[in-house]
Formats: sequence, C-alpha cells, structure tokens
Amino acid sequence: MKALLPALFLGILTFWSGTFAGGATFSGAVSAHAVILAFCLLGAARWRDPLGLGSYGKWLLPALLVALGAGWWLGPVPRAGIVGLVLLPAFLLIPSAVAACWRRPSERRLGLAALGLVLGLVAALALVRWQVQGSPRAAMPLGHHNLLAVWLVIIWPVGLASLAGRGAGRRILGTLVGASAVAALAVTGSFLASCALLVQSLLAAIWWKRARPWLALALVVVWIGPGAARRGIEWLQKGPVALEGAAAIDGIPWSFERAARVLSGSDGSSRVRTGYARAGWRGSSRRPFLGWGPGSVPWTLGRFLEPVAGLHPASEVVGDLHSWPLQLGYETGAAGLALVAAIGWLFARRRHAELATTRETVLLQAALVGLGGGAVMLLGNAQVTVLALPAAVAVVAGAALACNPRPSRGAGRSAVGLGCLYLLPAALVLLPLERAHYFYQRAVAAETRSAALAHVRRASELDPAFPLYRARAAWLAAELGGPDAGLAEGARRAAVEAQHLAPLWLAAGVLGLEADQPWAEEALERARRLDPLSPLPAFHLLRARPASHDAVELGVEALAGDRRLGAAVFWEEHPELREAVLERLGREAPGAAAMLSARTAGPTVLLVQSMDVRPALSFSLFAFRRSPWPADFAPVEVRSERLSASPGSSS
Repeated sequence: MKALLPALFLGILTFWSGTFAGGATFSGAVSAHAVILAFCLLGAARWRDPLGLGSYGKWLLPALLVALGAGWWLGPVPRAGIVGLVLLPAFLLIPSAVAACWRRPSERRLGLAALGLVLGLVAALALVRWQVQGSPRAAMPLGHHNLLAVWLVIIWPVGLASLAGRGAGRRILGTLVGASAVAALAVTGSFLASCALLVQSLLAAIWWKRARPWLALALVVVWIGPGAARRGIEWLQKGPVALEGAAAIDGIPWSFERAARVLSGSDGSSRVRTGYARAGWRGSSRRPFLGWGPGSVPWTLGRFLEPVAGLHPASEVVGDLHSWPLQLGYETGAAGLALVAAIGWLFARRRHAELATTRETVLLQAALVGLGGGAVMLLGNAQVTVLALPAAVAVVAGAALACNPRPSRGAGRSAVGLGCLYLLPAALVLLPLERAHYFYQRAVAAETRSAALAHVRRASELDPAFPLYRARAAWLAAELGGPDAGLAEGARRAAVEAQHLAPLWLAAGVLGLEADQPWAEEALERARRLDPLSPLPAFHLLRARPASHDAVELGVEALAGDRRLGAAVFWEEHPELREAVLERLGREAPGAAAMLSARTAGPTVLLVQSMDVRPALSFSLFAFRRSPWPADFAPVEVRSERLSASPGSSS
C-alpha cells in the first residue's frame, strides 16, 4: 500500500484539492494542506538532505528558507505568503517521501504503474471534457489550459516509462496512455508546451534510440495544434462540408503560425506577457535583494503595471507574472532566485551523475526529461499556488531519487523530531487561517445577506490581516444598513493591507465619499492611478469635487472610458459642468457627447463595478485564492431610458 501513496497523493491534488478552483474552496484547501503535511512525514528520515544535494549542497535549503523568511518578514504584505512559507519545508521533504515509498524494485514497479494510470485518467478526462464542452482548449481537471499543459509536460515521461516493459498488455496500455497524453497536450493549445515537448524529445532522443519515431510523431501531433484536431473531429461529424470556407491560415500548422506571430510581435498573448514582465522588472528593481515577499505579486504588482487600452482590460488584477523565474526575482529578490537556481542545477547534476551507477536508468532519464520540460514550461508560467503543479514536480523529483535508494538512520527519531519542530508550529499557524476560510466559505453559500455578514465578520476576526474578509464585511454591512464612518474605515484598512489592488481602493473611496470621510478623494485618486483604464474612479472623483479646476478633465476621462456615464443623474445637478464637458467631448469623443447631450427623465438604474461574475476572470480567485462571490460596488445612478435609446449601448 505504501507504494501507491505517491500516485494517490498526486491524484488527490490533481483531481480535486490542488486544482485552480478546488484549491480555493475551504474543503479543497484544508484537505490539500493536510495531505501535504501528512505525506511529507514519510521523508522525515532524510530531513538533513531531502533532495540528495550532497554534503555541501544540502546547506542551500536552510539558506533558502532563511532568505524567504527574511523577505516575508520585511515585505509589505506578509499575509500574502504565509501559507506558502509554512508549506515549503513539506514540499522539500516530499521527494524523499516518494523515494521512501519506492525503495524496492517491486515497490517502484507498482507505484509507477499507478502513476501511469493517473496520467492516463487526467489525459482521458481532459479530452472528454474538451469535446463535450466544446471549449477551444482543454483545461480540465486542473481548470486552465496552461496548468494542464504544465502538469502533462512534467508527468508524461515518467508515466510512460512506468508502463514500458515486457508483455503485450503493458505495451498496449502504454501506447494508449501515451497517445492520450500527447493528444491532451495538443488540445491545450499551449505554444510553450509544444516548445517544451521539443526540448524533451531532443533529450529523450539522445537516450532512447528506439523511441525516436514515436517522439517525432508526438512532435507532429502537438505542433499541428488544436485547430487541426478540432477540424478533424468536425469532419468526422459533418463531413467535408465542415471544411468549406476555412481561412487560408488554417492550412498552416498551429504552432508554426503562433511562432511566426510571436517573432513578429503581433501575438496578443506575448504582448500582454511583455507588459507583465516590464512591471515585474520595475518592481524587482525597487527591492532587488529580498524582493517584495512570497505571494506578493497579486497584491503589489498594480503599482508597476502600465496597462494599454485594447490590450489589457480595465480593472485587471494580475495573479502572477506568467514566468516563474521573473516571479521569483520579484517576490524573493536576487537571493531567492540565485538559491533556487543553484538547488535546481545541483539536483540535476547529482542525478545525471547517478546514471552511471543506477539500475533504473530509464526511469532516472525519464524523470530528468520531465523536470527539464517543466523548467521550460515555468519560463512562461508561474501559477505555483495551484498545488497540483509543485506536487507534480516533487513526485517526479522523488522518482529520480528512488533510482538510487540512500540508507537512512534514525527514521523514527527523525519523524518524531519533525513532528515537534515543524508540524505542530505549522498547525498552530494554519488552523486559525483554515477556520477563517471555513466561515468565509459559509458566507459565500449563505442564503441571506445578514447570515453572510455574520459569517464573513467571523472570518475577519479569525484572520484580520486578510484584506478580502475585511472588505467583504464592510461592503455587506453598508449594503444592509447604509455606509457610515466605521464601515468606510474598515474598507480603507482592507485596501491598505492589500497595498495596490485598485478595486479595493475604489470601493473604499466610494464608501468614504458616502460617509463624508476626508480621505475618500485620496483613495479614489489611488484607484485612478492603479487602474487608469477604468472610468469609475474618475467619475466618483468628479462627484467629490465638481467645482475643482480639473473637473472637466475628470468628466472627459470618465465618459471616454464608458459613454454610458453620460446618462448619469449627476449631470442634471451640474448643468454648467455638463456643458463644458460636452464641448470637449464633441471634439474628442462624439459618441459619448451624444449620450451626454440627450435629455430624458424617467426611471433610473445603477451602473456598477462588478466582480466575480465570470469565475474564469474572478478577482477573488486570482488575487486571494478564494471562491468566486459576485458583488457590485461603486454604483452610479443613470437614466435607464437614455441608455436604451442610445444605439449600441447596454444598461
């Protein structure tokens, strides 16, 4: 049974508690943390050198923990990274735990076969859900196509090596699993995954001569991409008619076309990533040695991001920098980045040297191929808070360690010592946070607003440094009983704790404006700086100071961002300002001027800033790793008849 534990561990995180959406729920988060902390105990006997780095290299791990701890302590948002910092020692022990489960050849065969089956189930589910849902890219079970691509790239070499061997049954099963994995990788539509597979194929072709034809076939499948696969399925369903009228570009393999767009600078995704990279570089240059602290990117990057209209959406919250090395430099500084790079390089060097001494040559080579592909993928992905990804890396690293079992002494004493020195303090830190998460989840599912308010207030009491809880409590209380100074101050404190999240500053500024707080304009100005593409901060600043010298500029900015604001009741109360803004808009934005010039009375509706309406773009998921909970704030009263009368507008 112990041999099956690594596959079971990875399966739980991959199918449920370590996924993009599942890990944001209370049940998913608490089960993931419990499974990680429990499983790492199996590697306690090797706690002095859990990654097999040698007598000198093993000191890199405590140095990394010290550097990350210092960055967390000195960083502006320590609450953001506390869970990751607590779980990091457990993840460092997991490779040794995997090796302990697979010490004997029979244990390795059984455990690796189970890992291959997990790979096959993930690939099959991804293909089935992709076809049934009709989505352009496969994303399940992890919840995002890039996450699925990273996971498959890391696992598939080891999964296939585990199913390779004598016997027709194993060959057939290995062929099916391998074909499913390659097909699932293709329909993720990840350009970086095709590049990673190319690197993996080159490495594997050096070691496995007999596999070269299959590797070439896999490259052809993945580089053709999801477009050709989708057209093939449509052809099978509808016949040749489905291909009539296809664009000429459809004849070009997808990955080659994408590569051409990337190199020419016309690829939208690459341009967006370039903007993130520039913001990350600007932030890293401000705190170059220890960084902004673990987990700080979602809460602090808005200060350095310069969004471009038409490329970045308004009110965008960036959950990660889409490049793990860049994110490491931002969050942990040069010290953390150098230590992680040294640990990865030394681990690969030690395992490569063991190829000459191990009997499990194919498995060790497969593990190195998987980790090499994962390194390529992480150049363009950084969602390591989705725990299925670091778990996949740890399990594959453990498979590499299992190829050369190392003797351990005092396993029982080490386990007891680890339980006292690590697990108990970890539990003391995590338990209040988990309880707060439990009450927040109850608030999300509550049937009444008053019940939700009671639960979210309890969550805020248990975890007062978590900005989302405090902000939600203030918003709900203001919705039920009206804004007052105390609630506005609570919303402002939530925005301060999160540092640079524009939606929190906008909500706090509007509540402060309604409660007549002196800091309200400053909060709205900060929201305007952090979110220059959103029209609402400028409009609410205009409400706060309609007689100021920059009132016309604010009005033009707001209506240029969303012409529906021209139907606001506010303009009826300030006719002179309305005429001045209308004169400017007539030259710069005729559509907004037409909306503003209309004169109708009648019923009103509220134009609001919404969040968490679409789970895939959820503010709560990306910024706080919490379940989506739709909310509206920063309302503007507008004339509904004017909206419906305006061509192309929506209410």
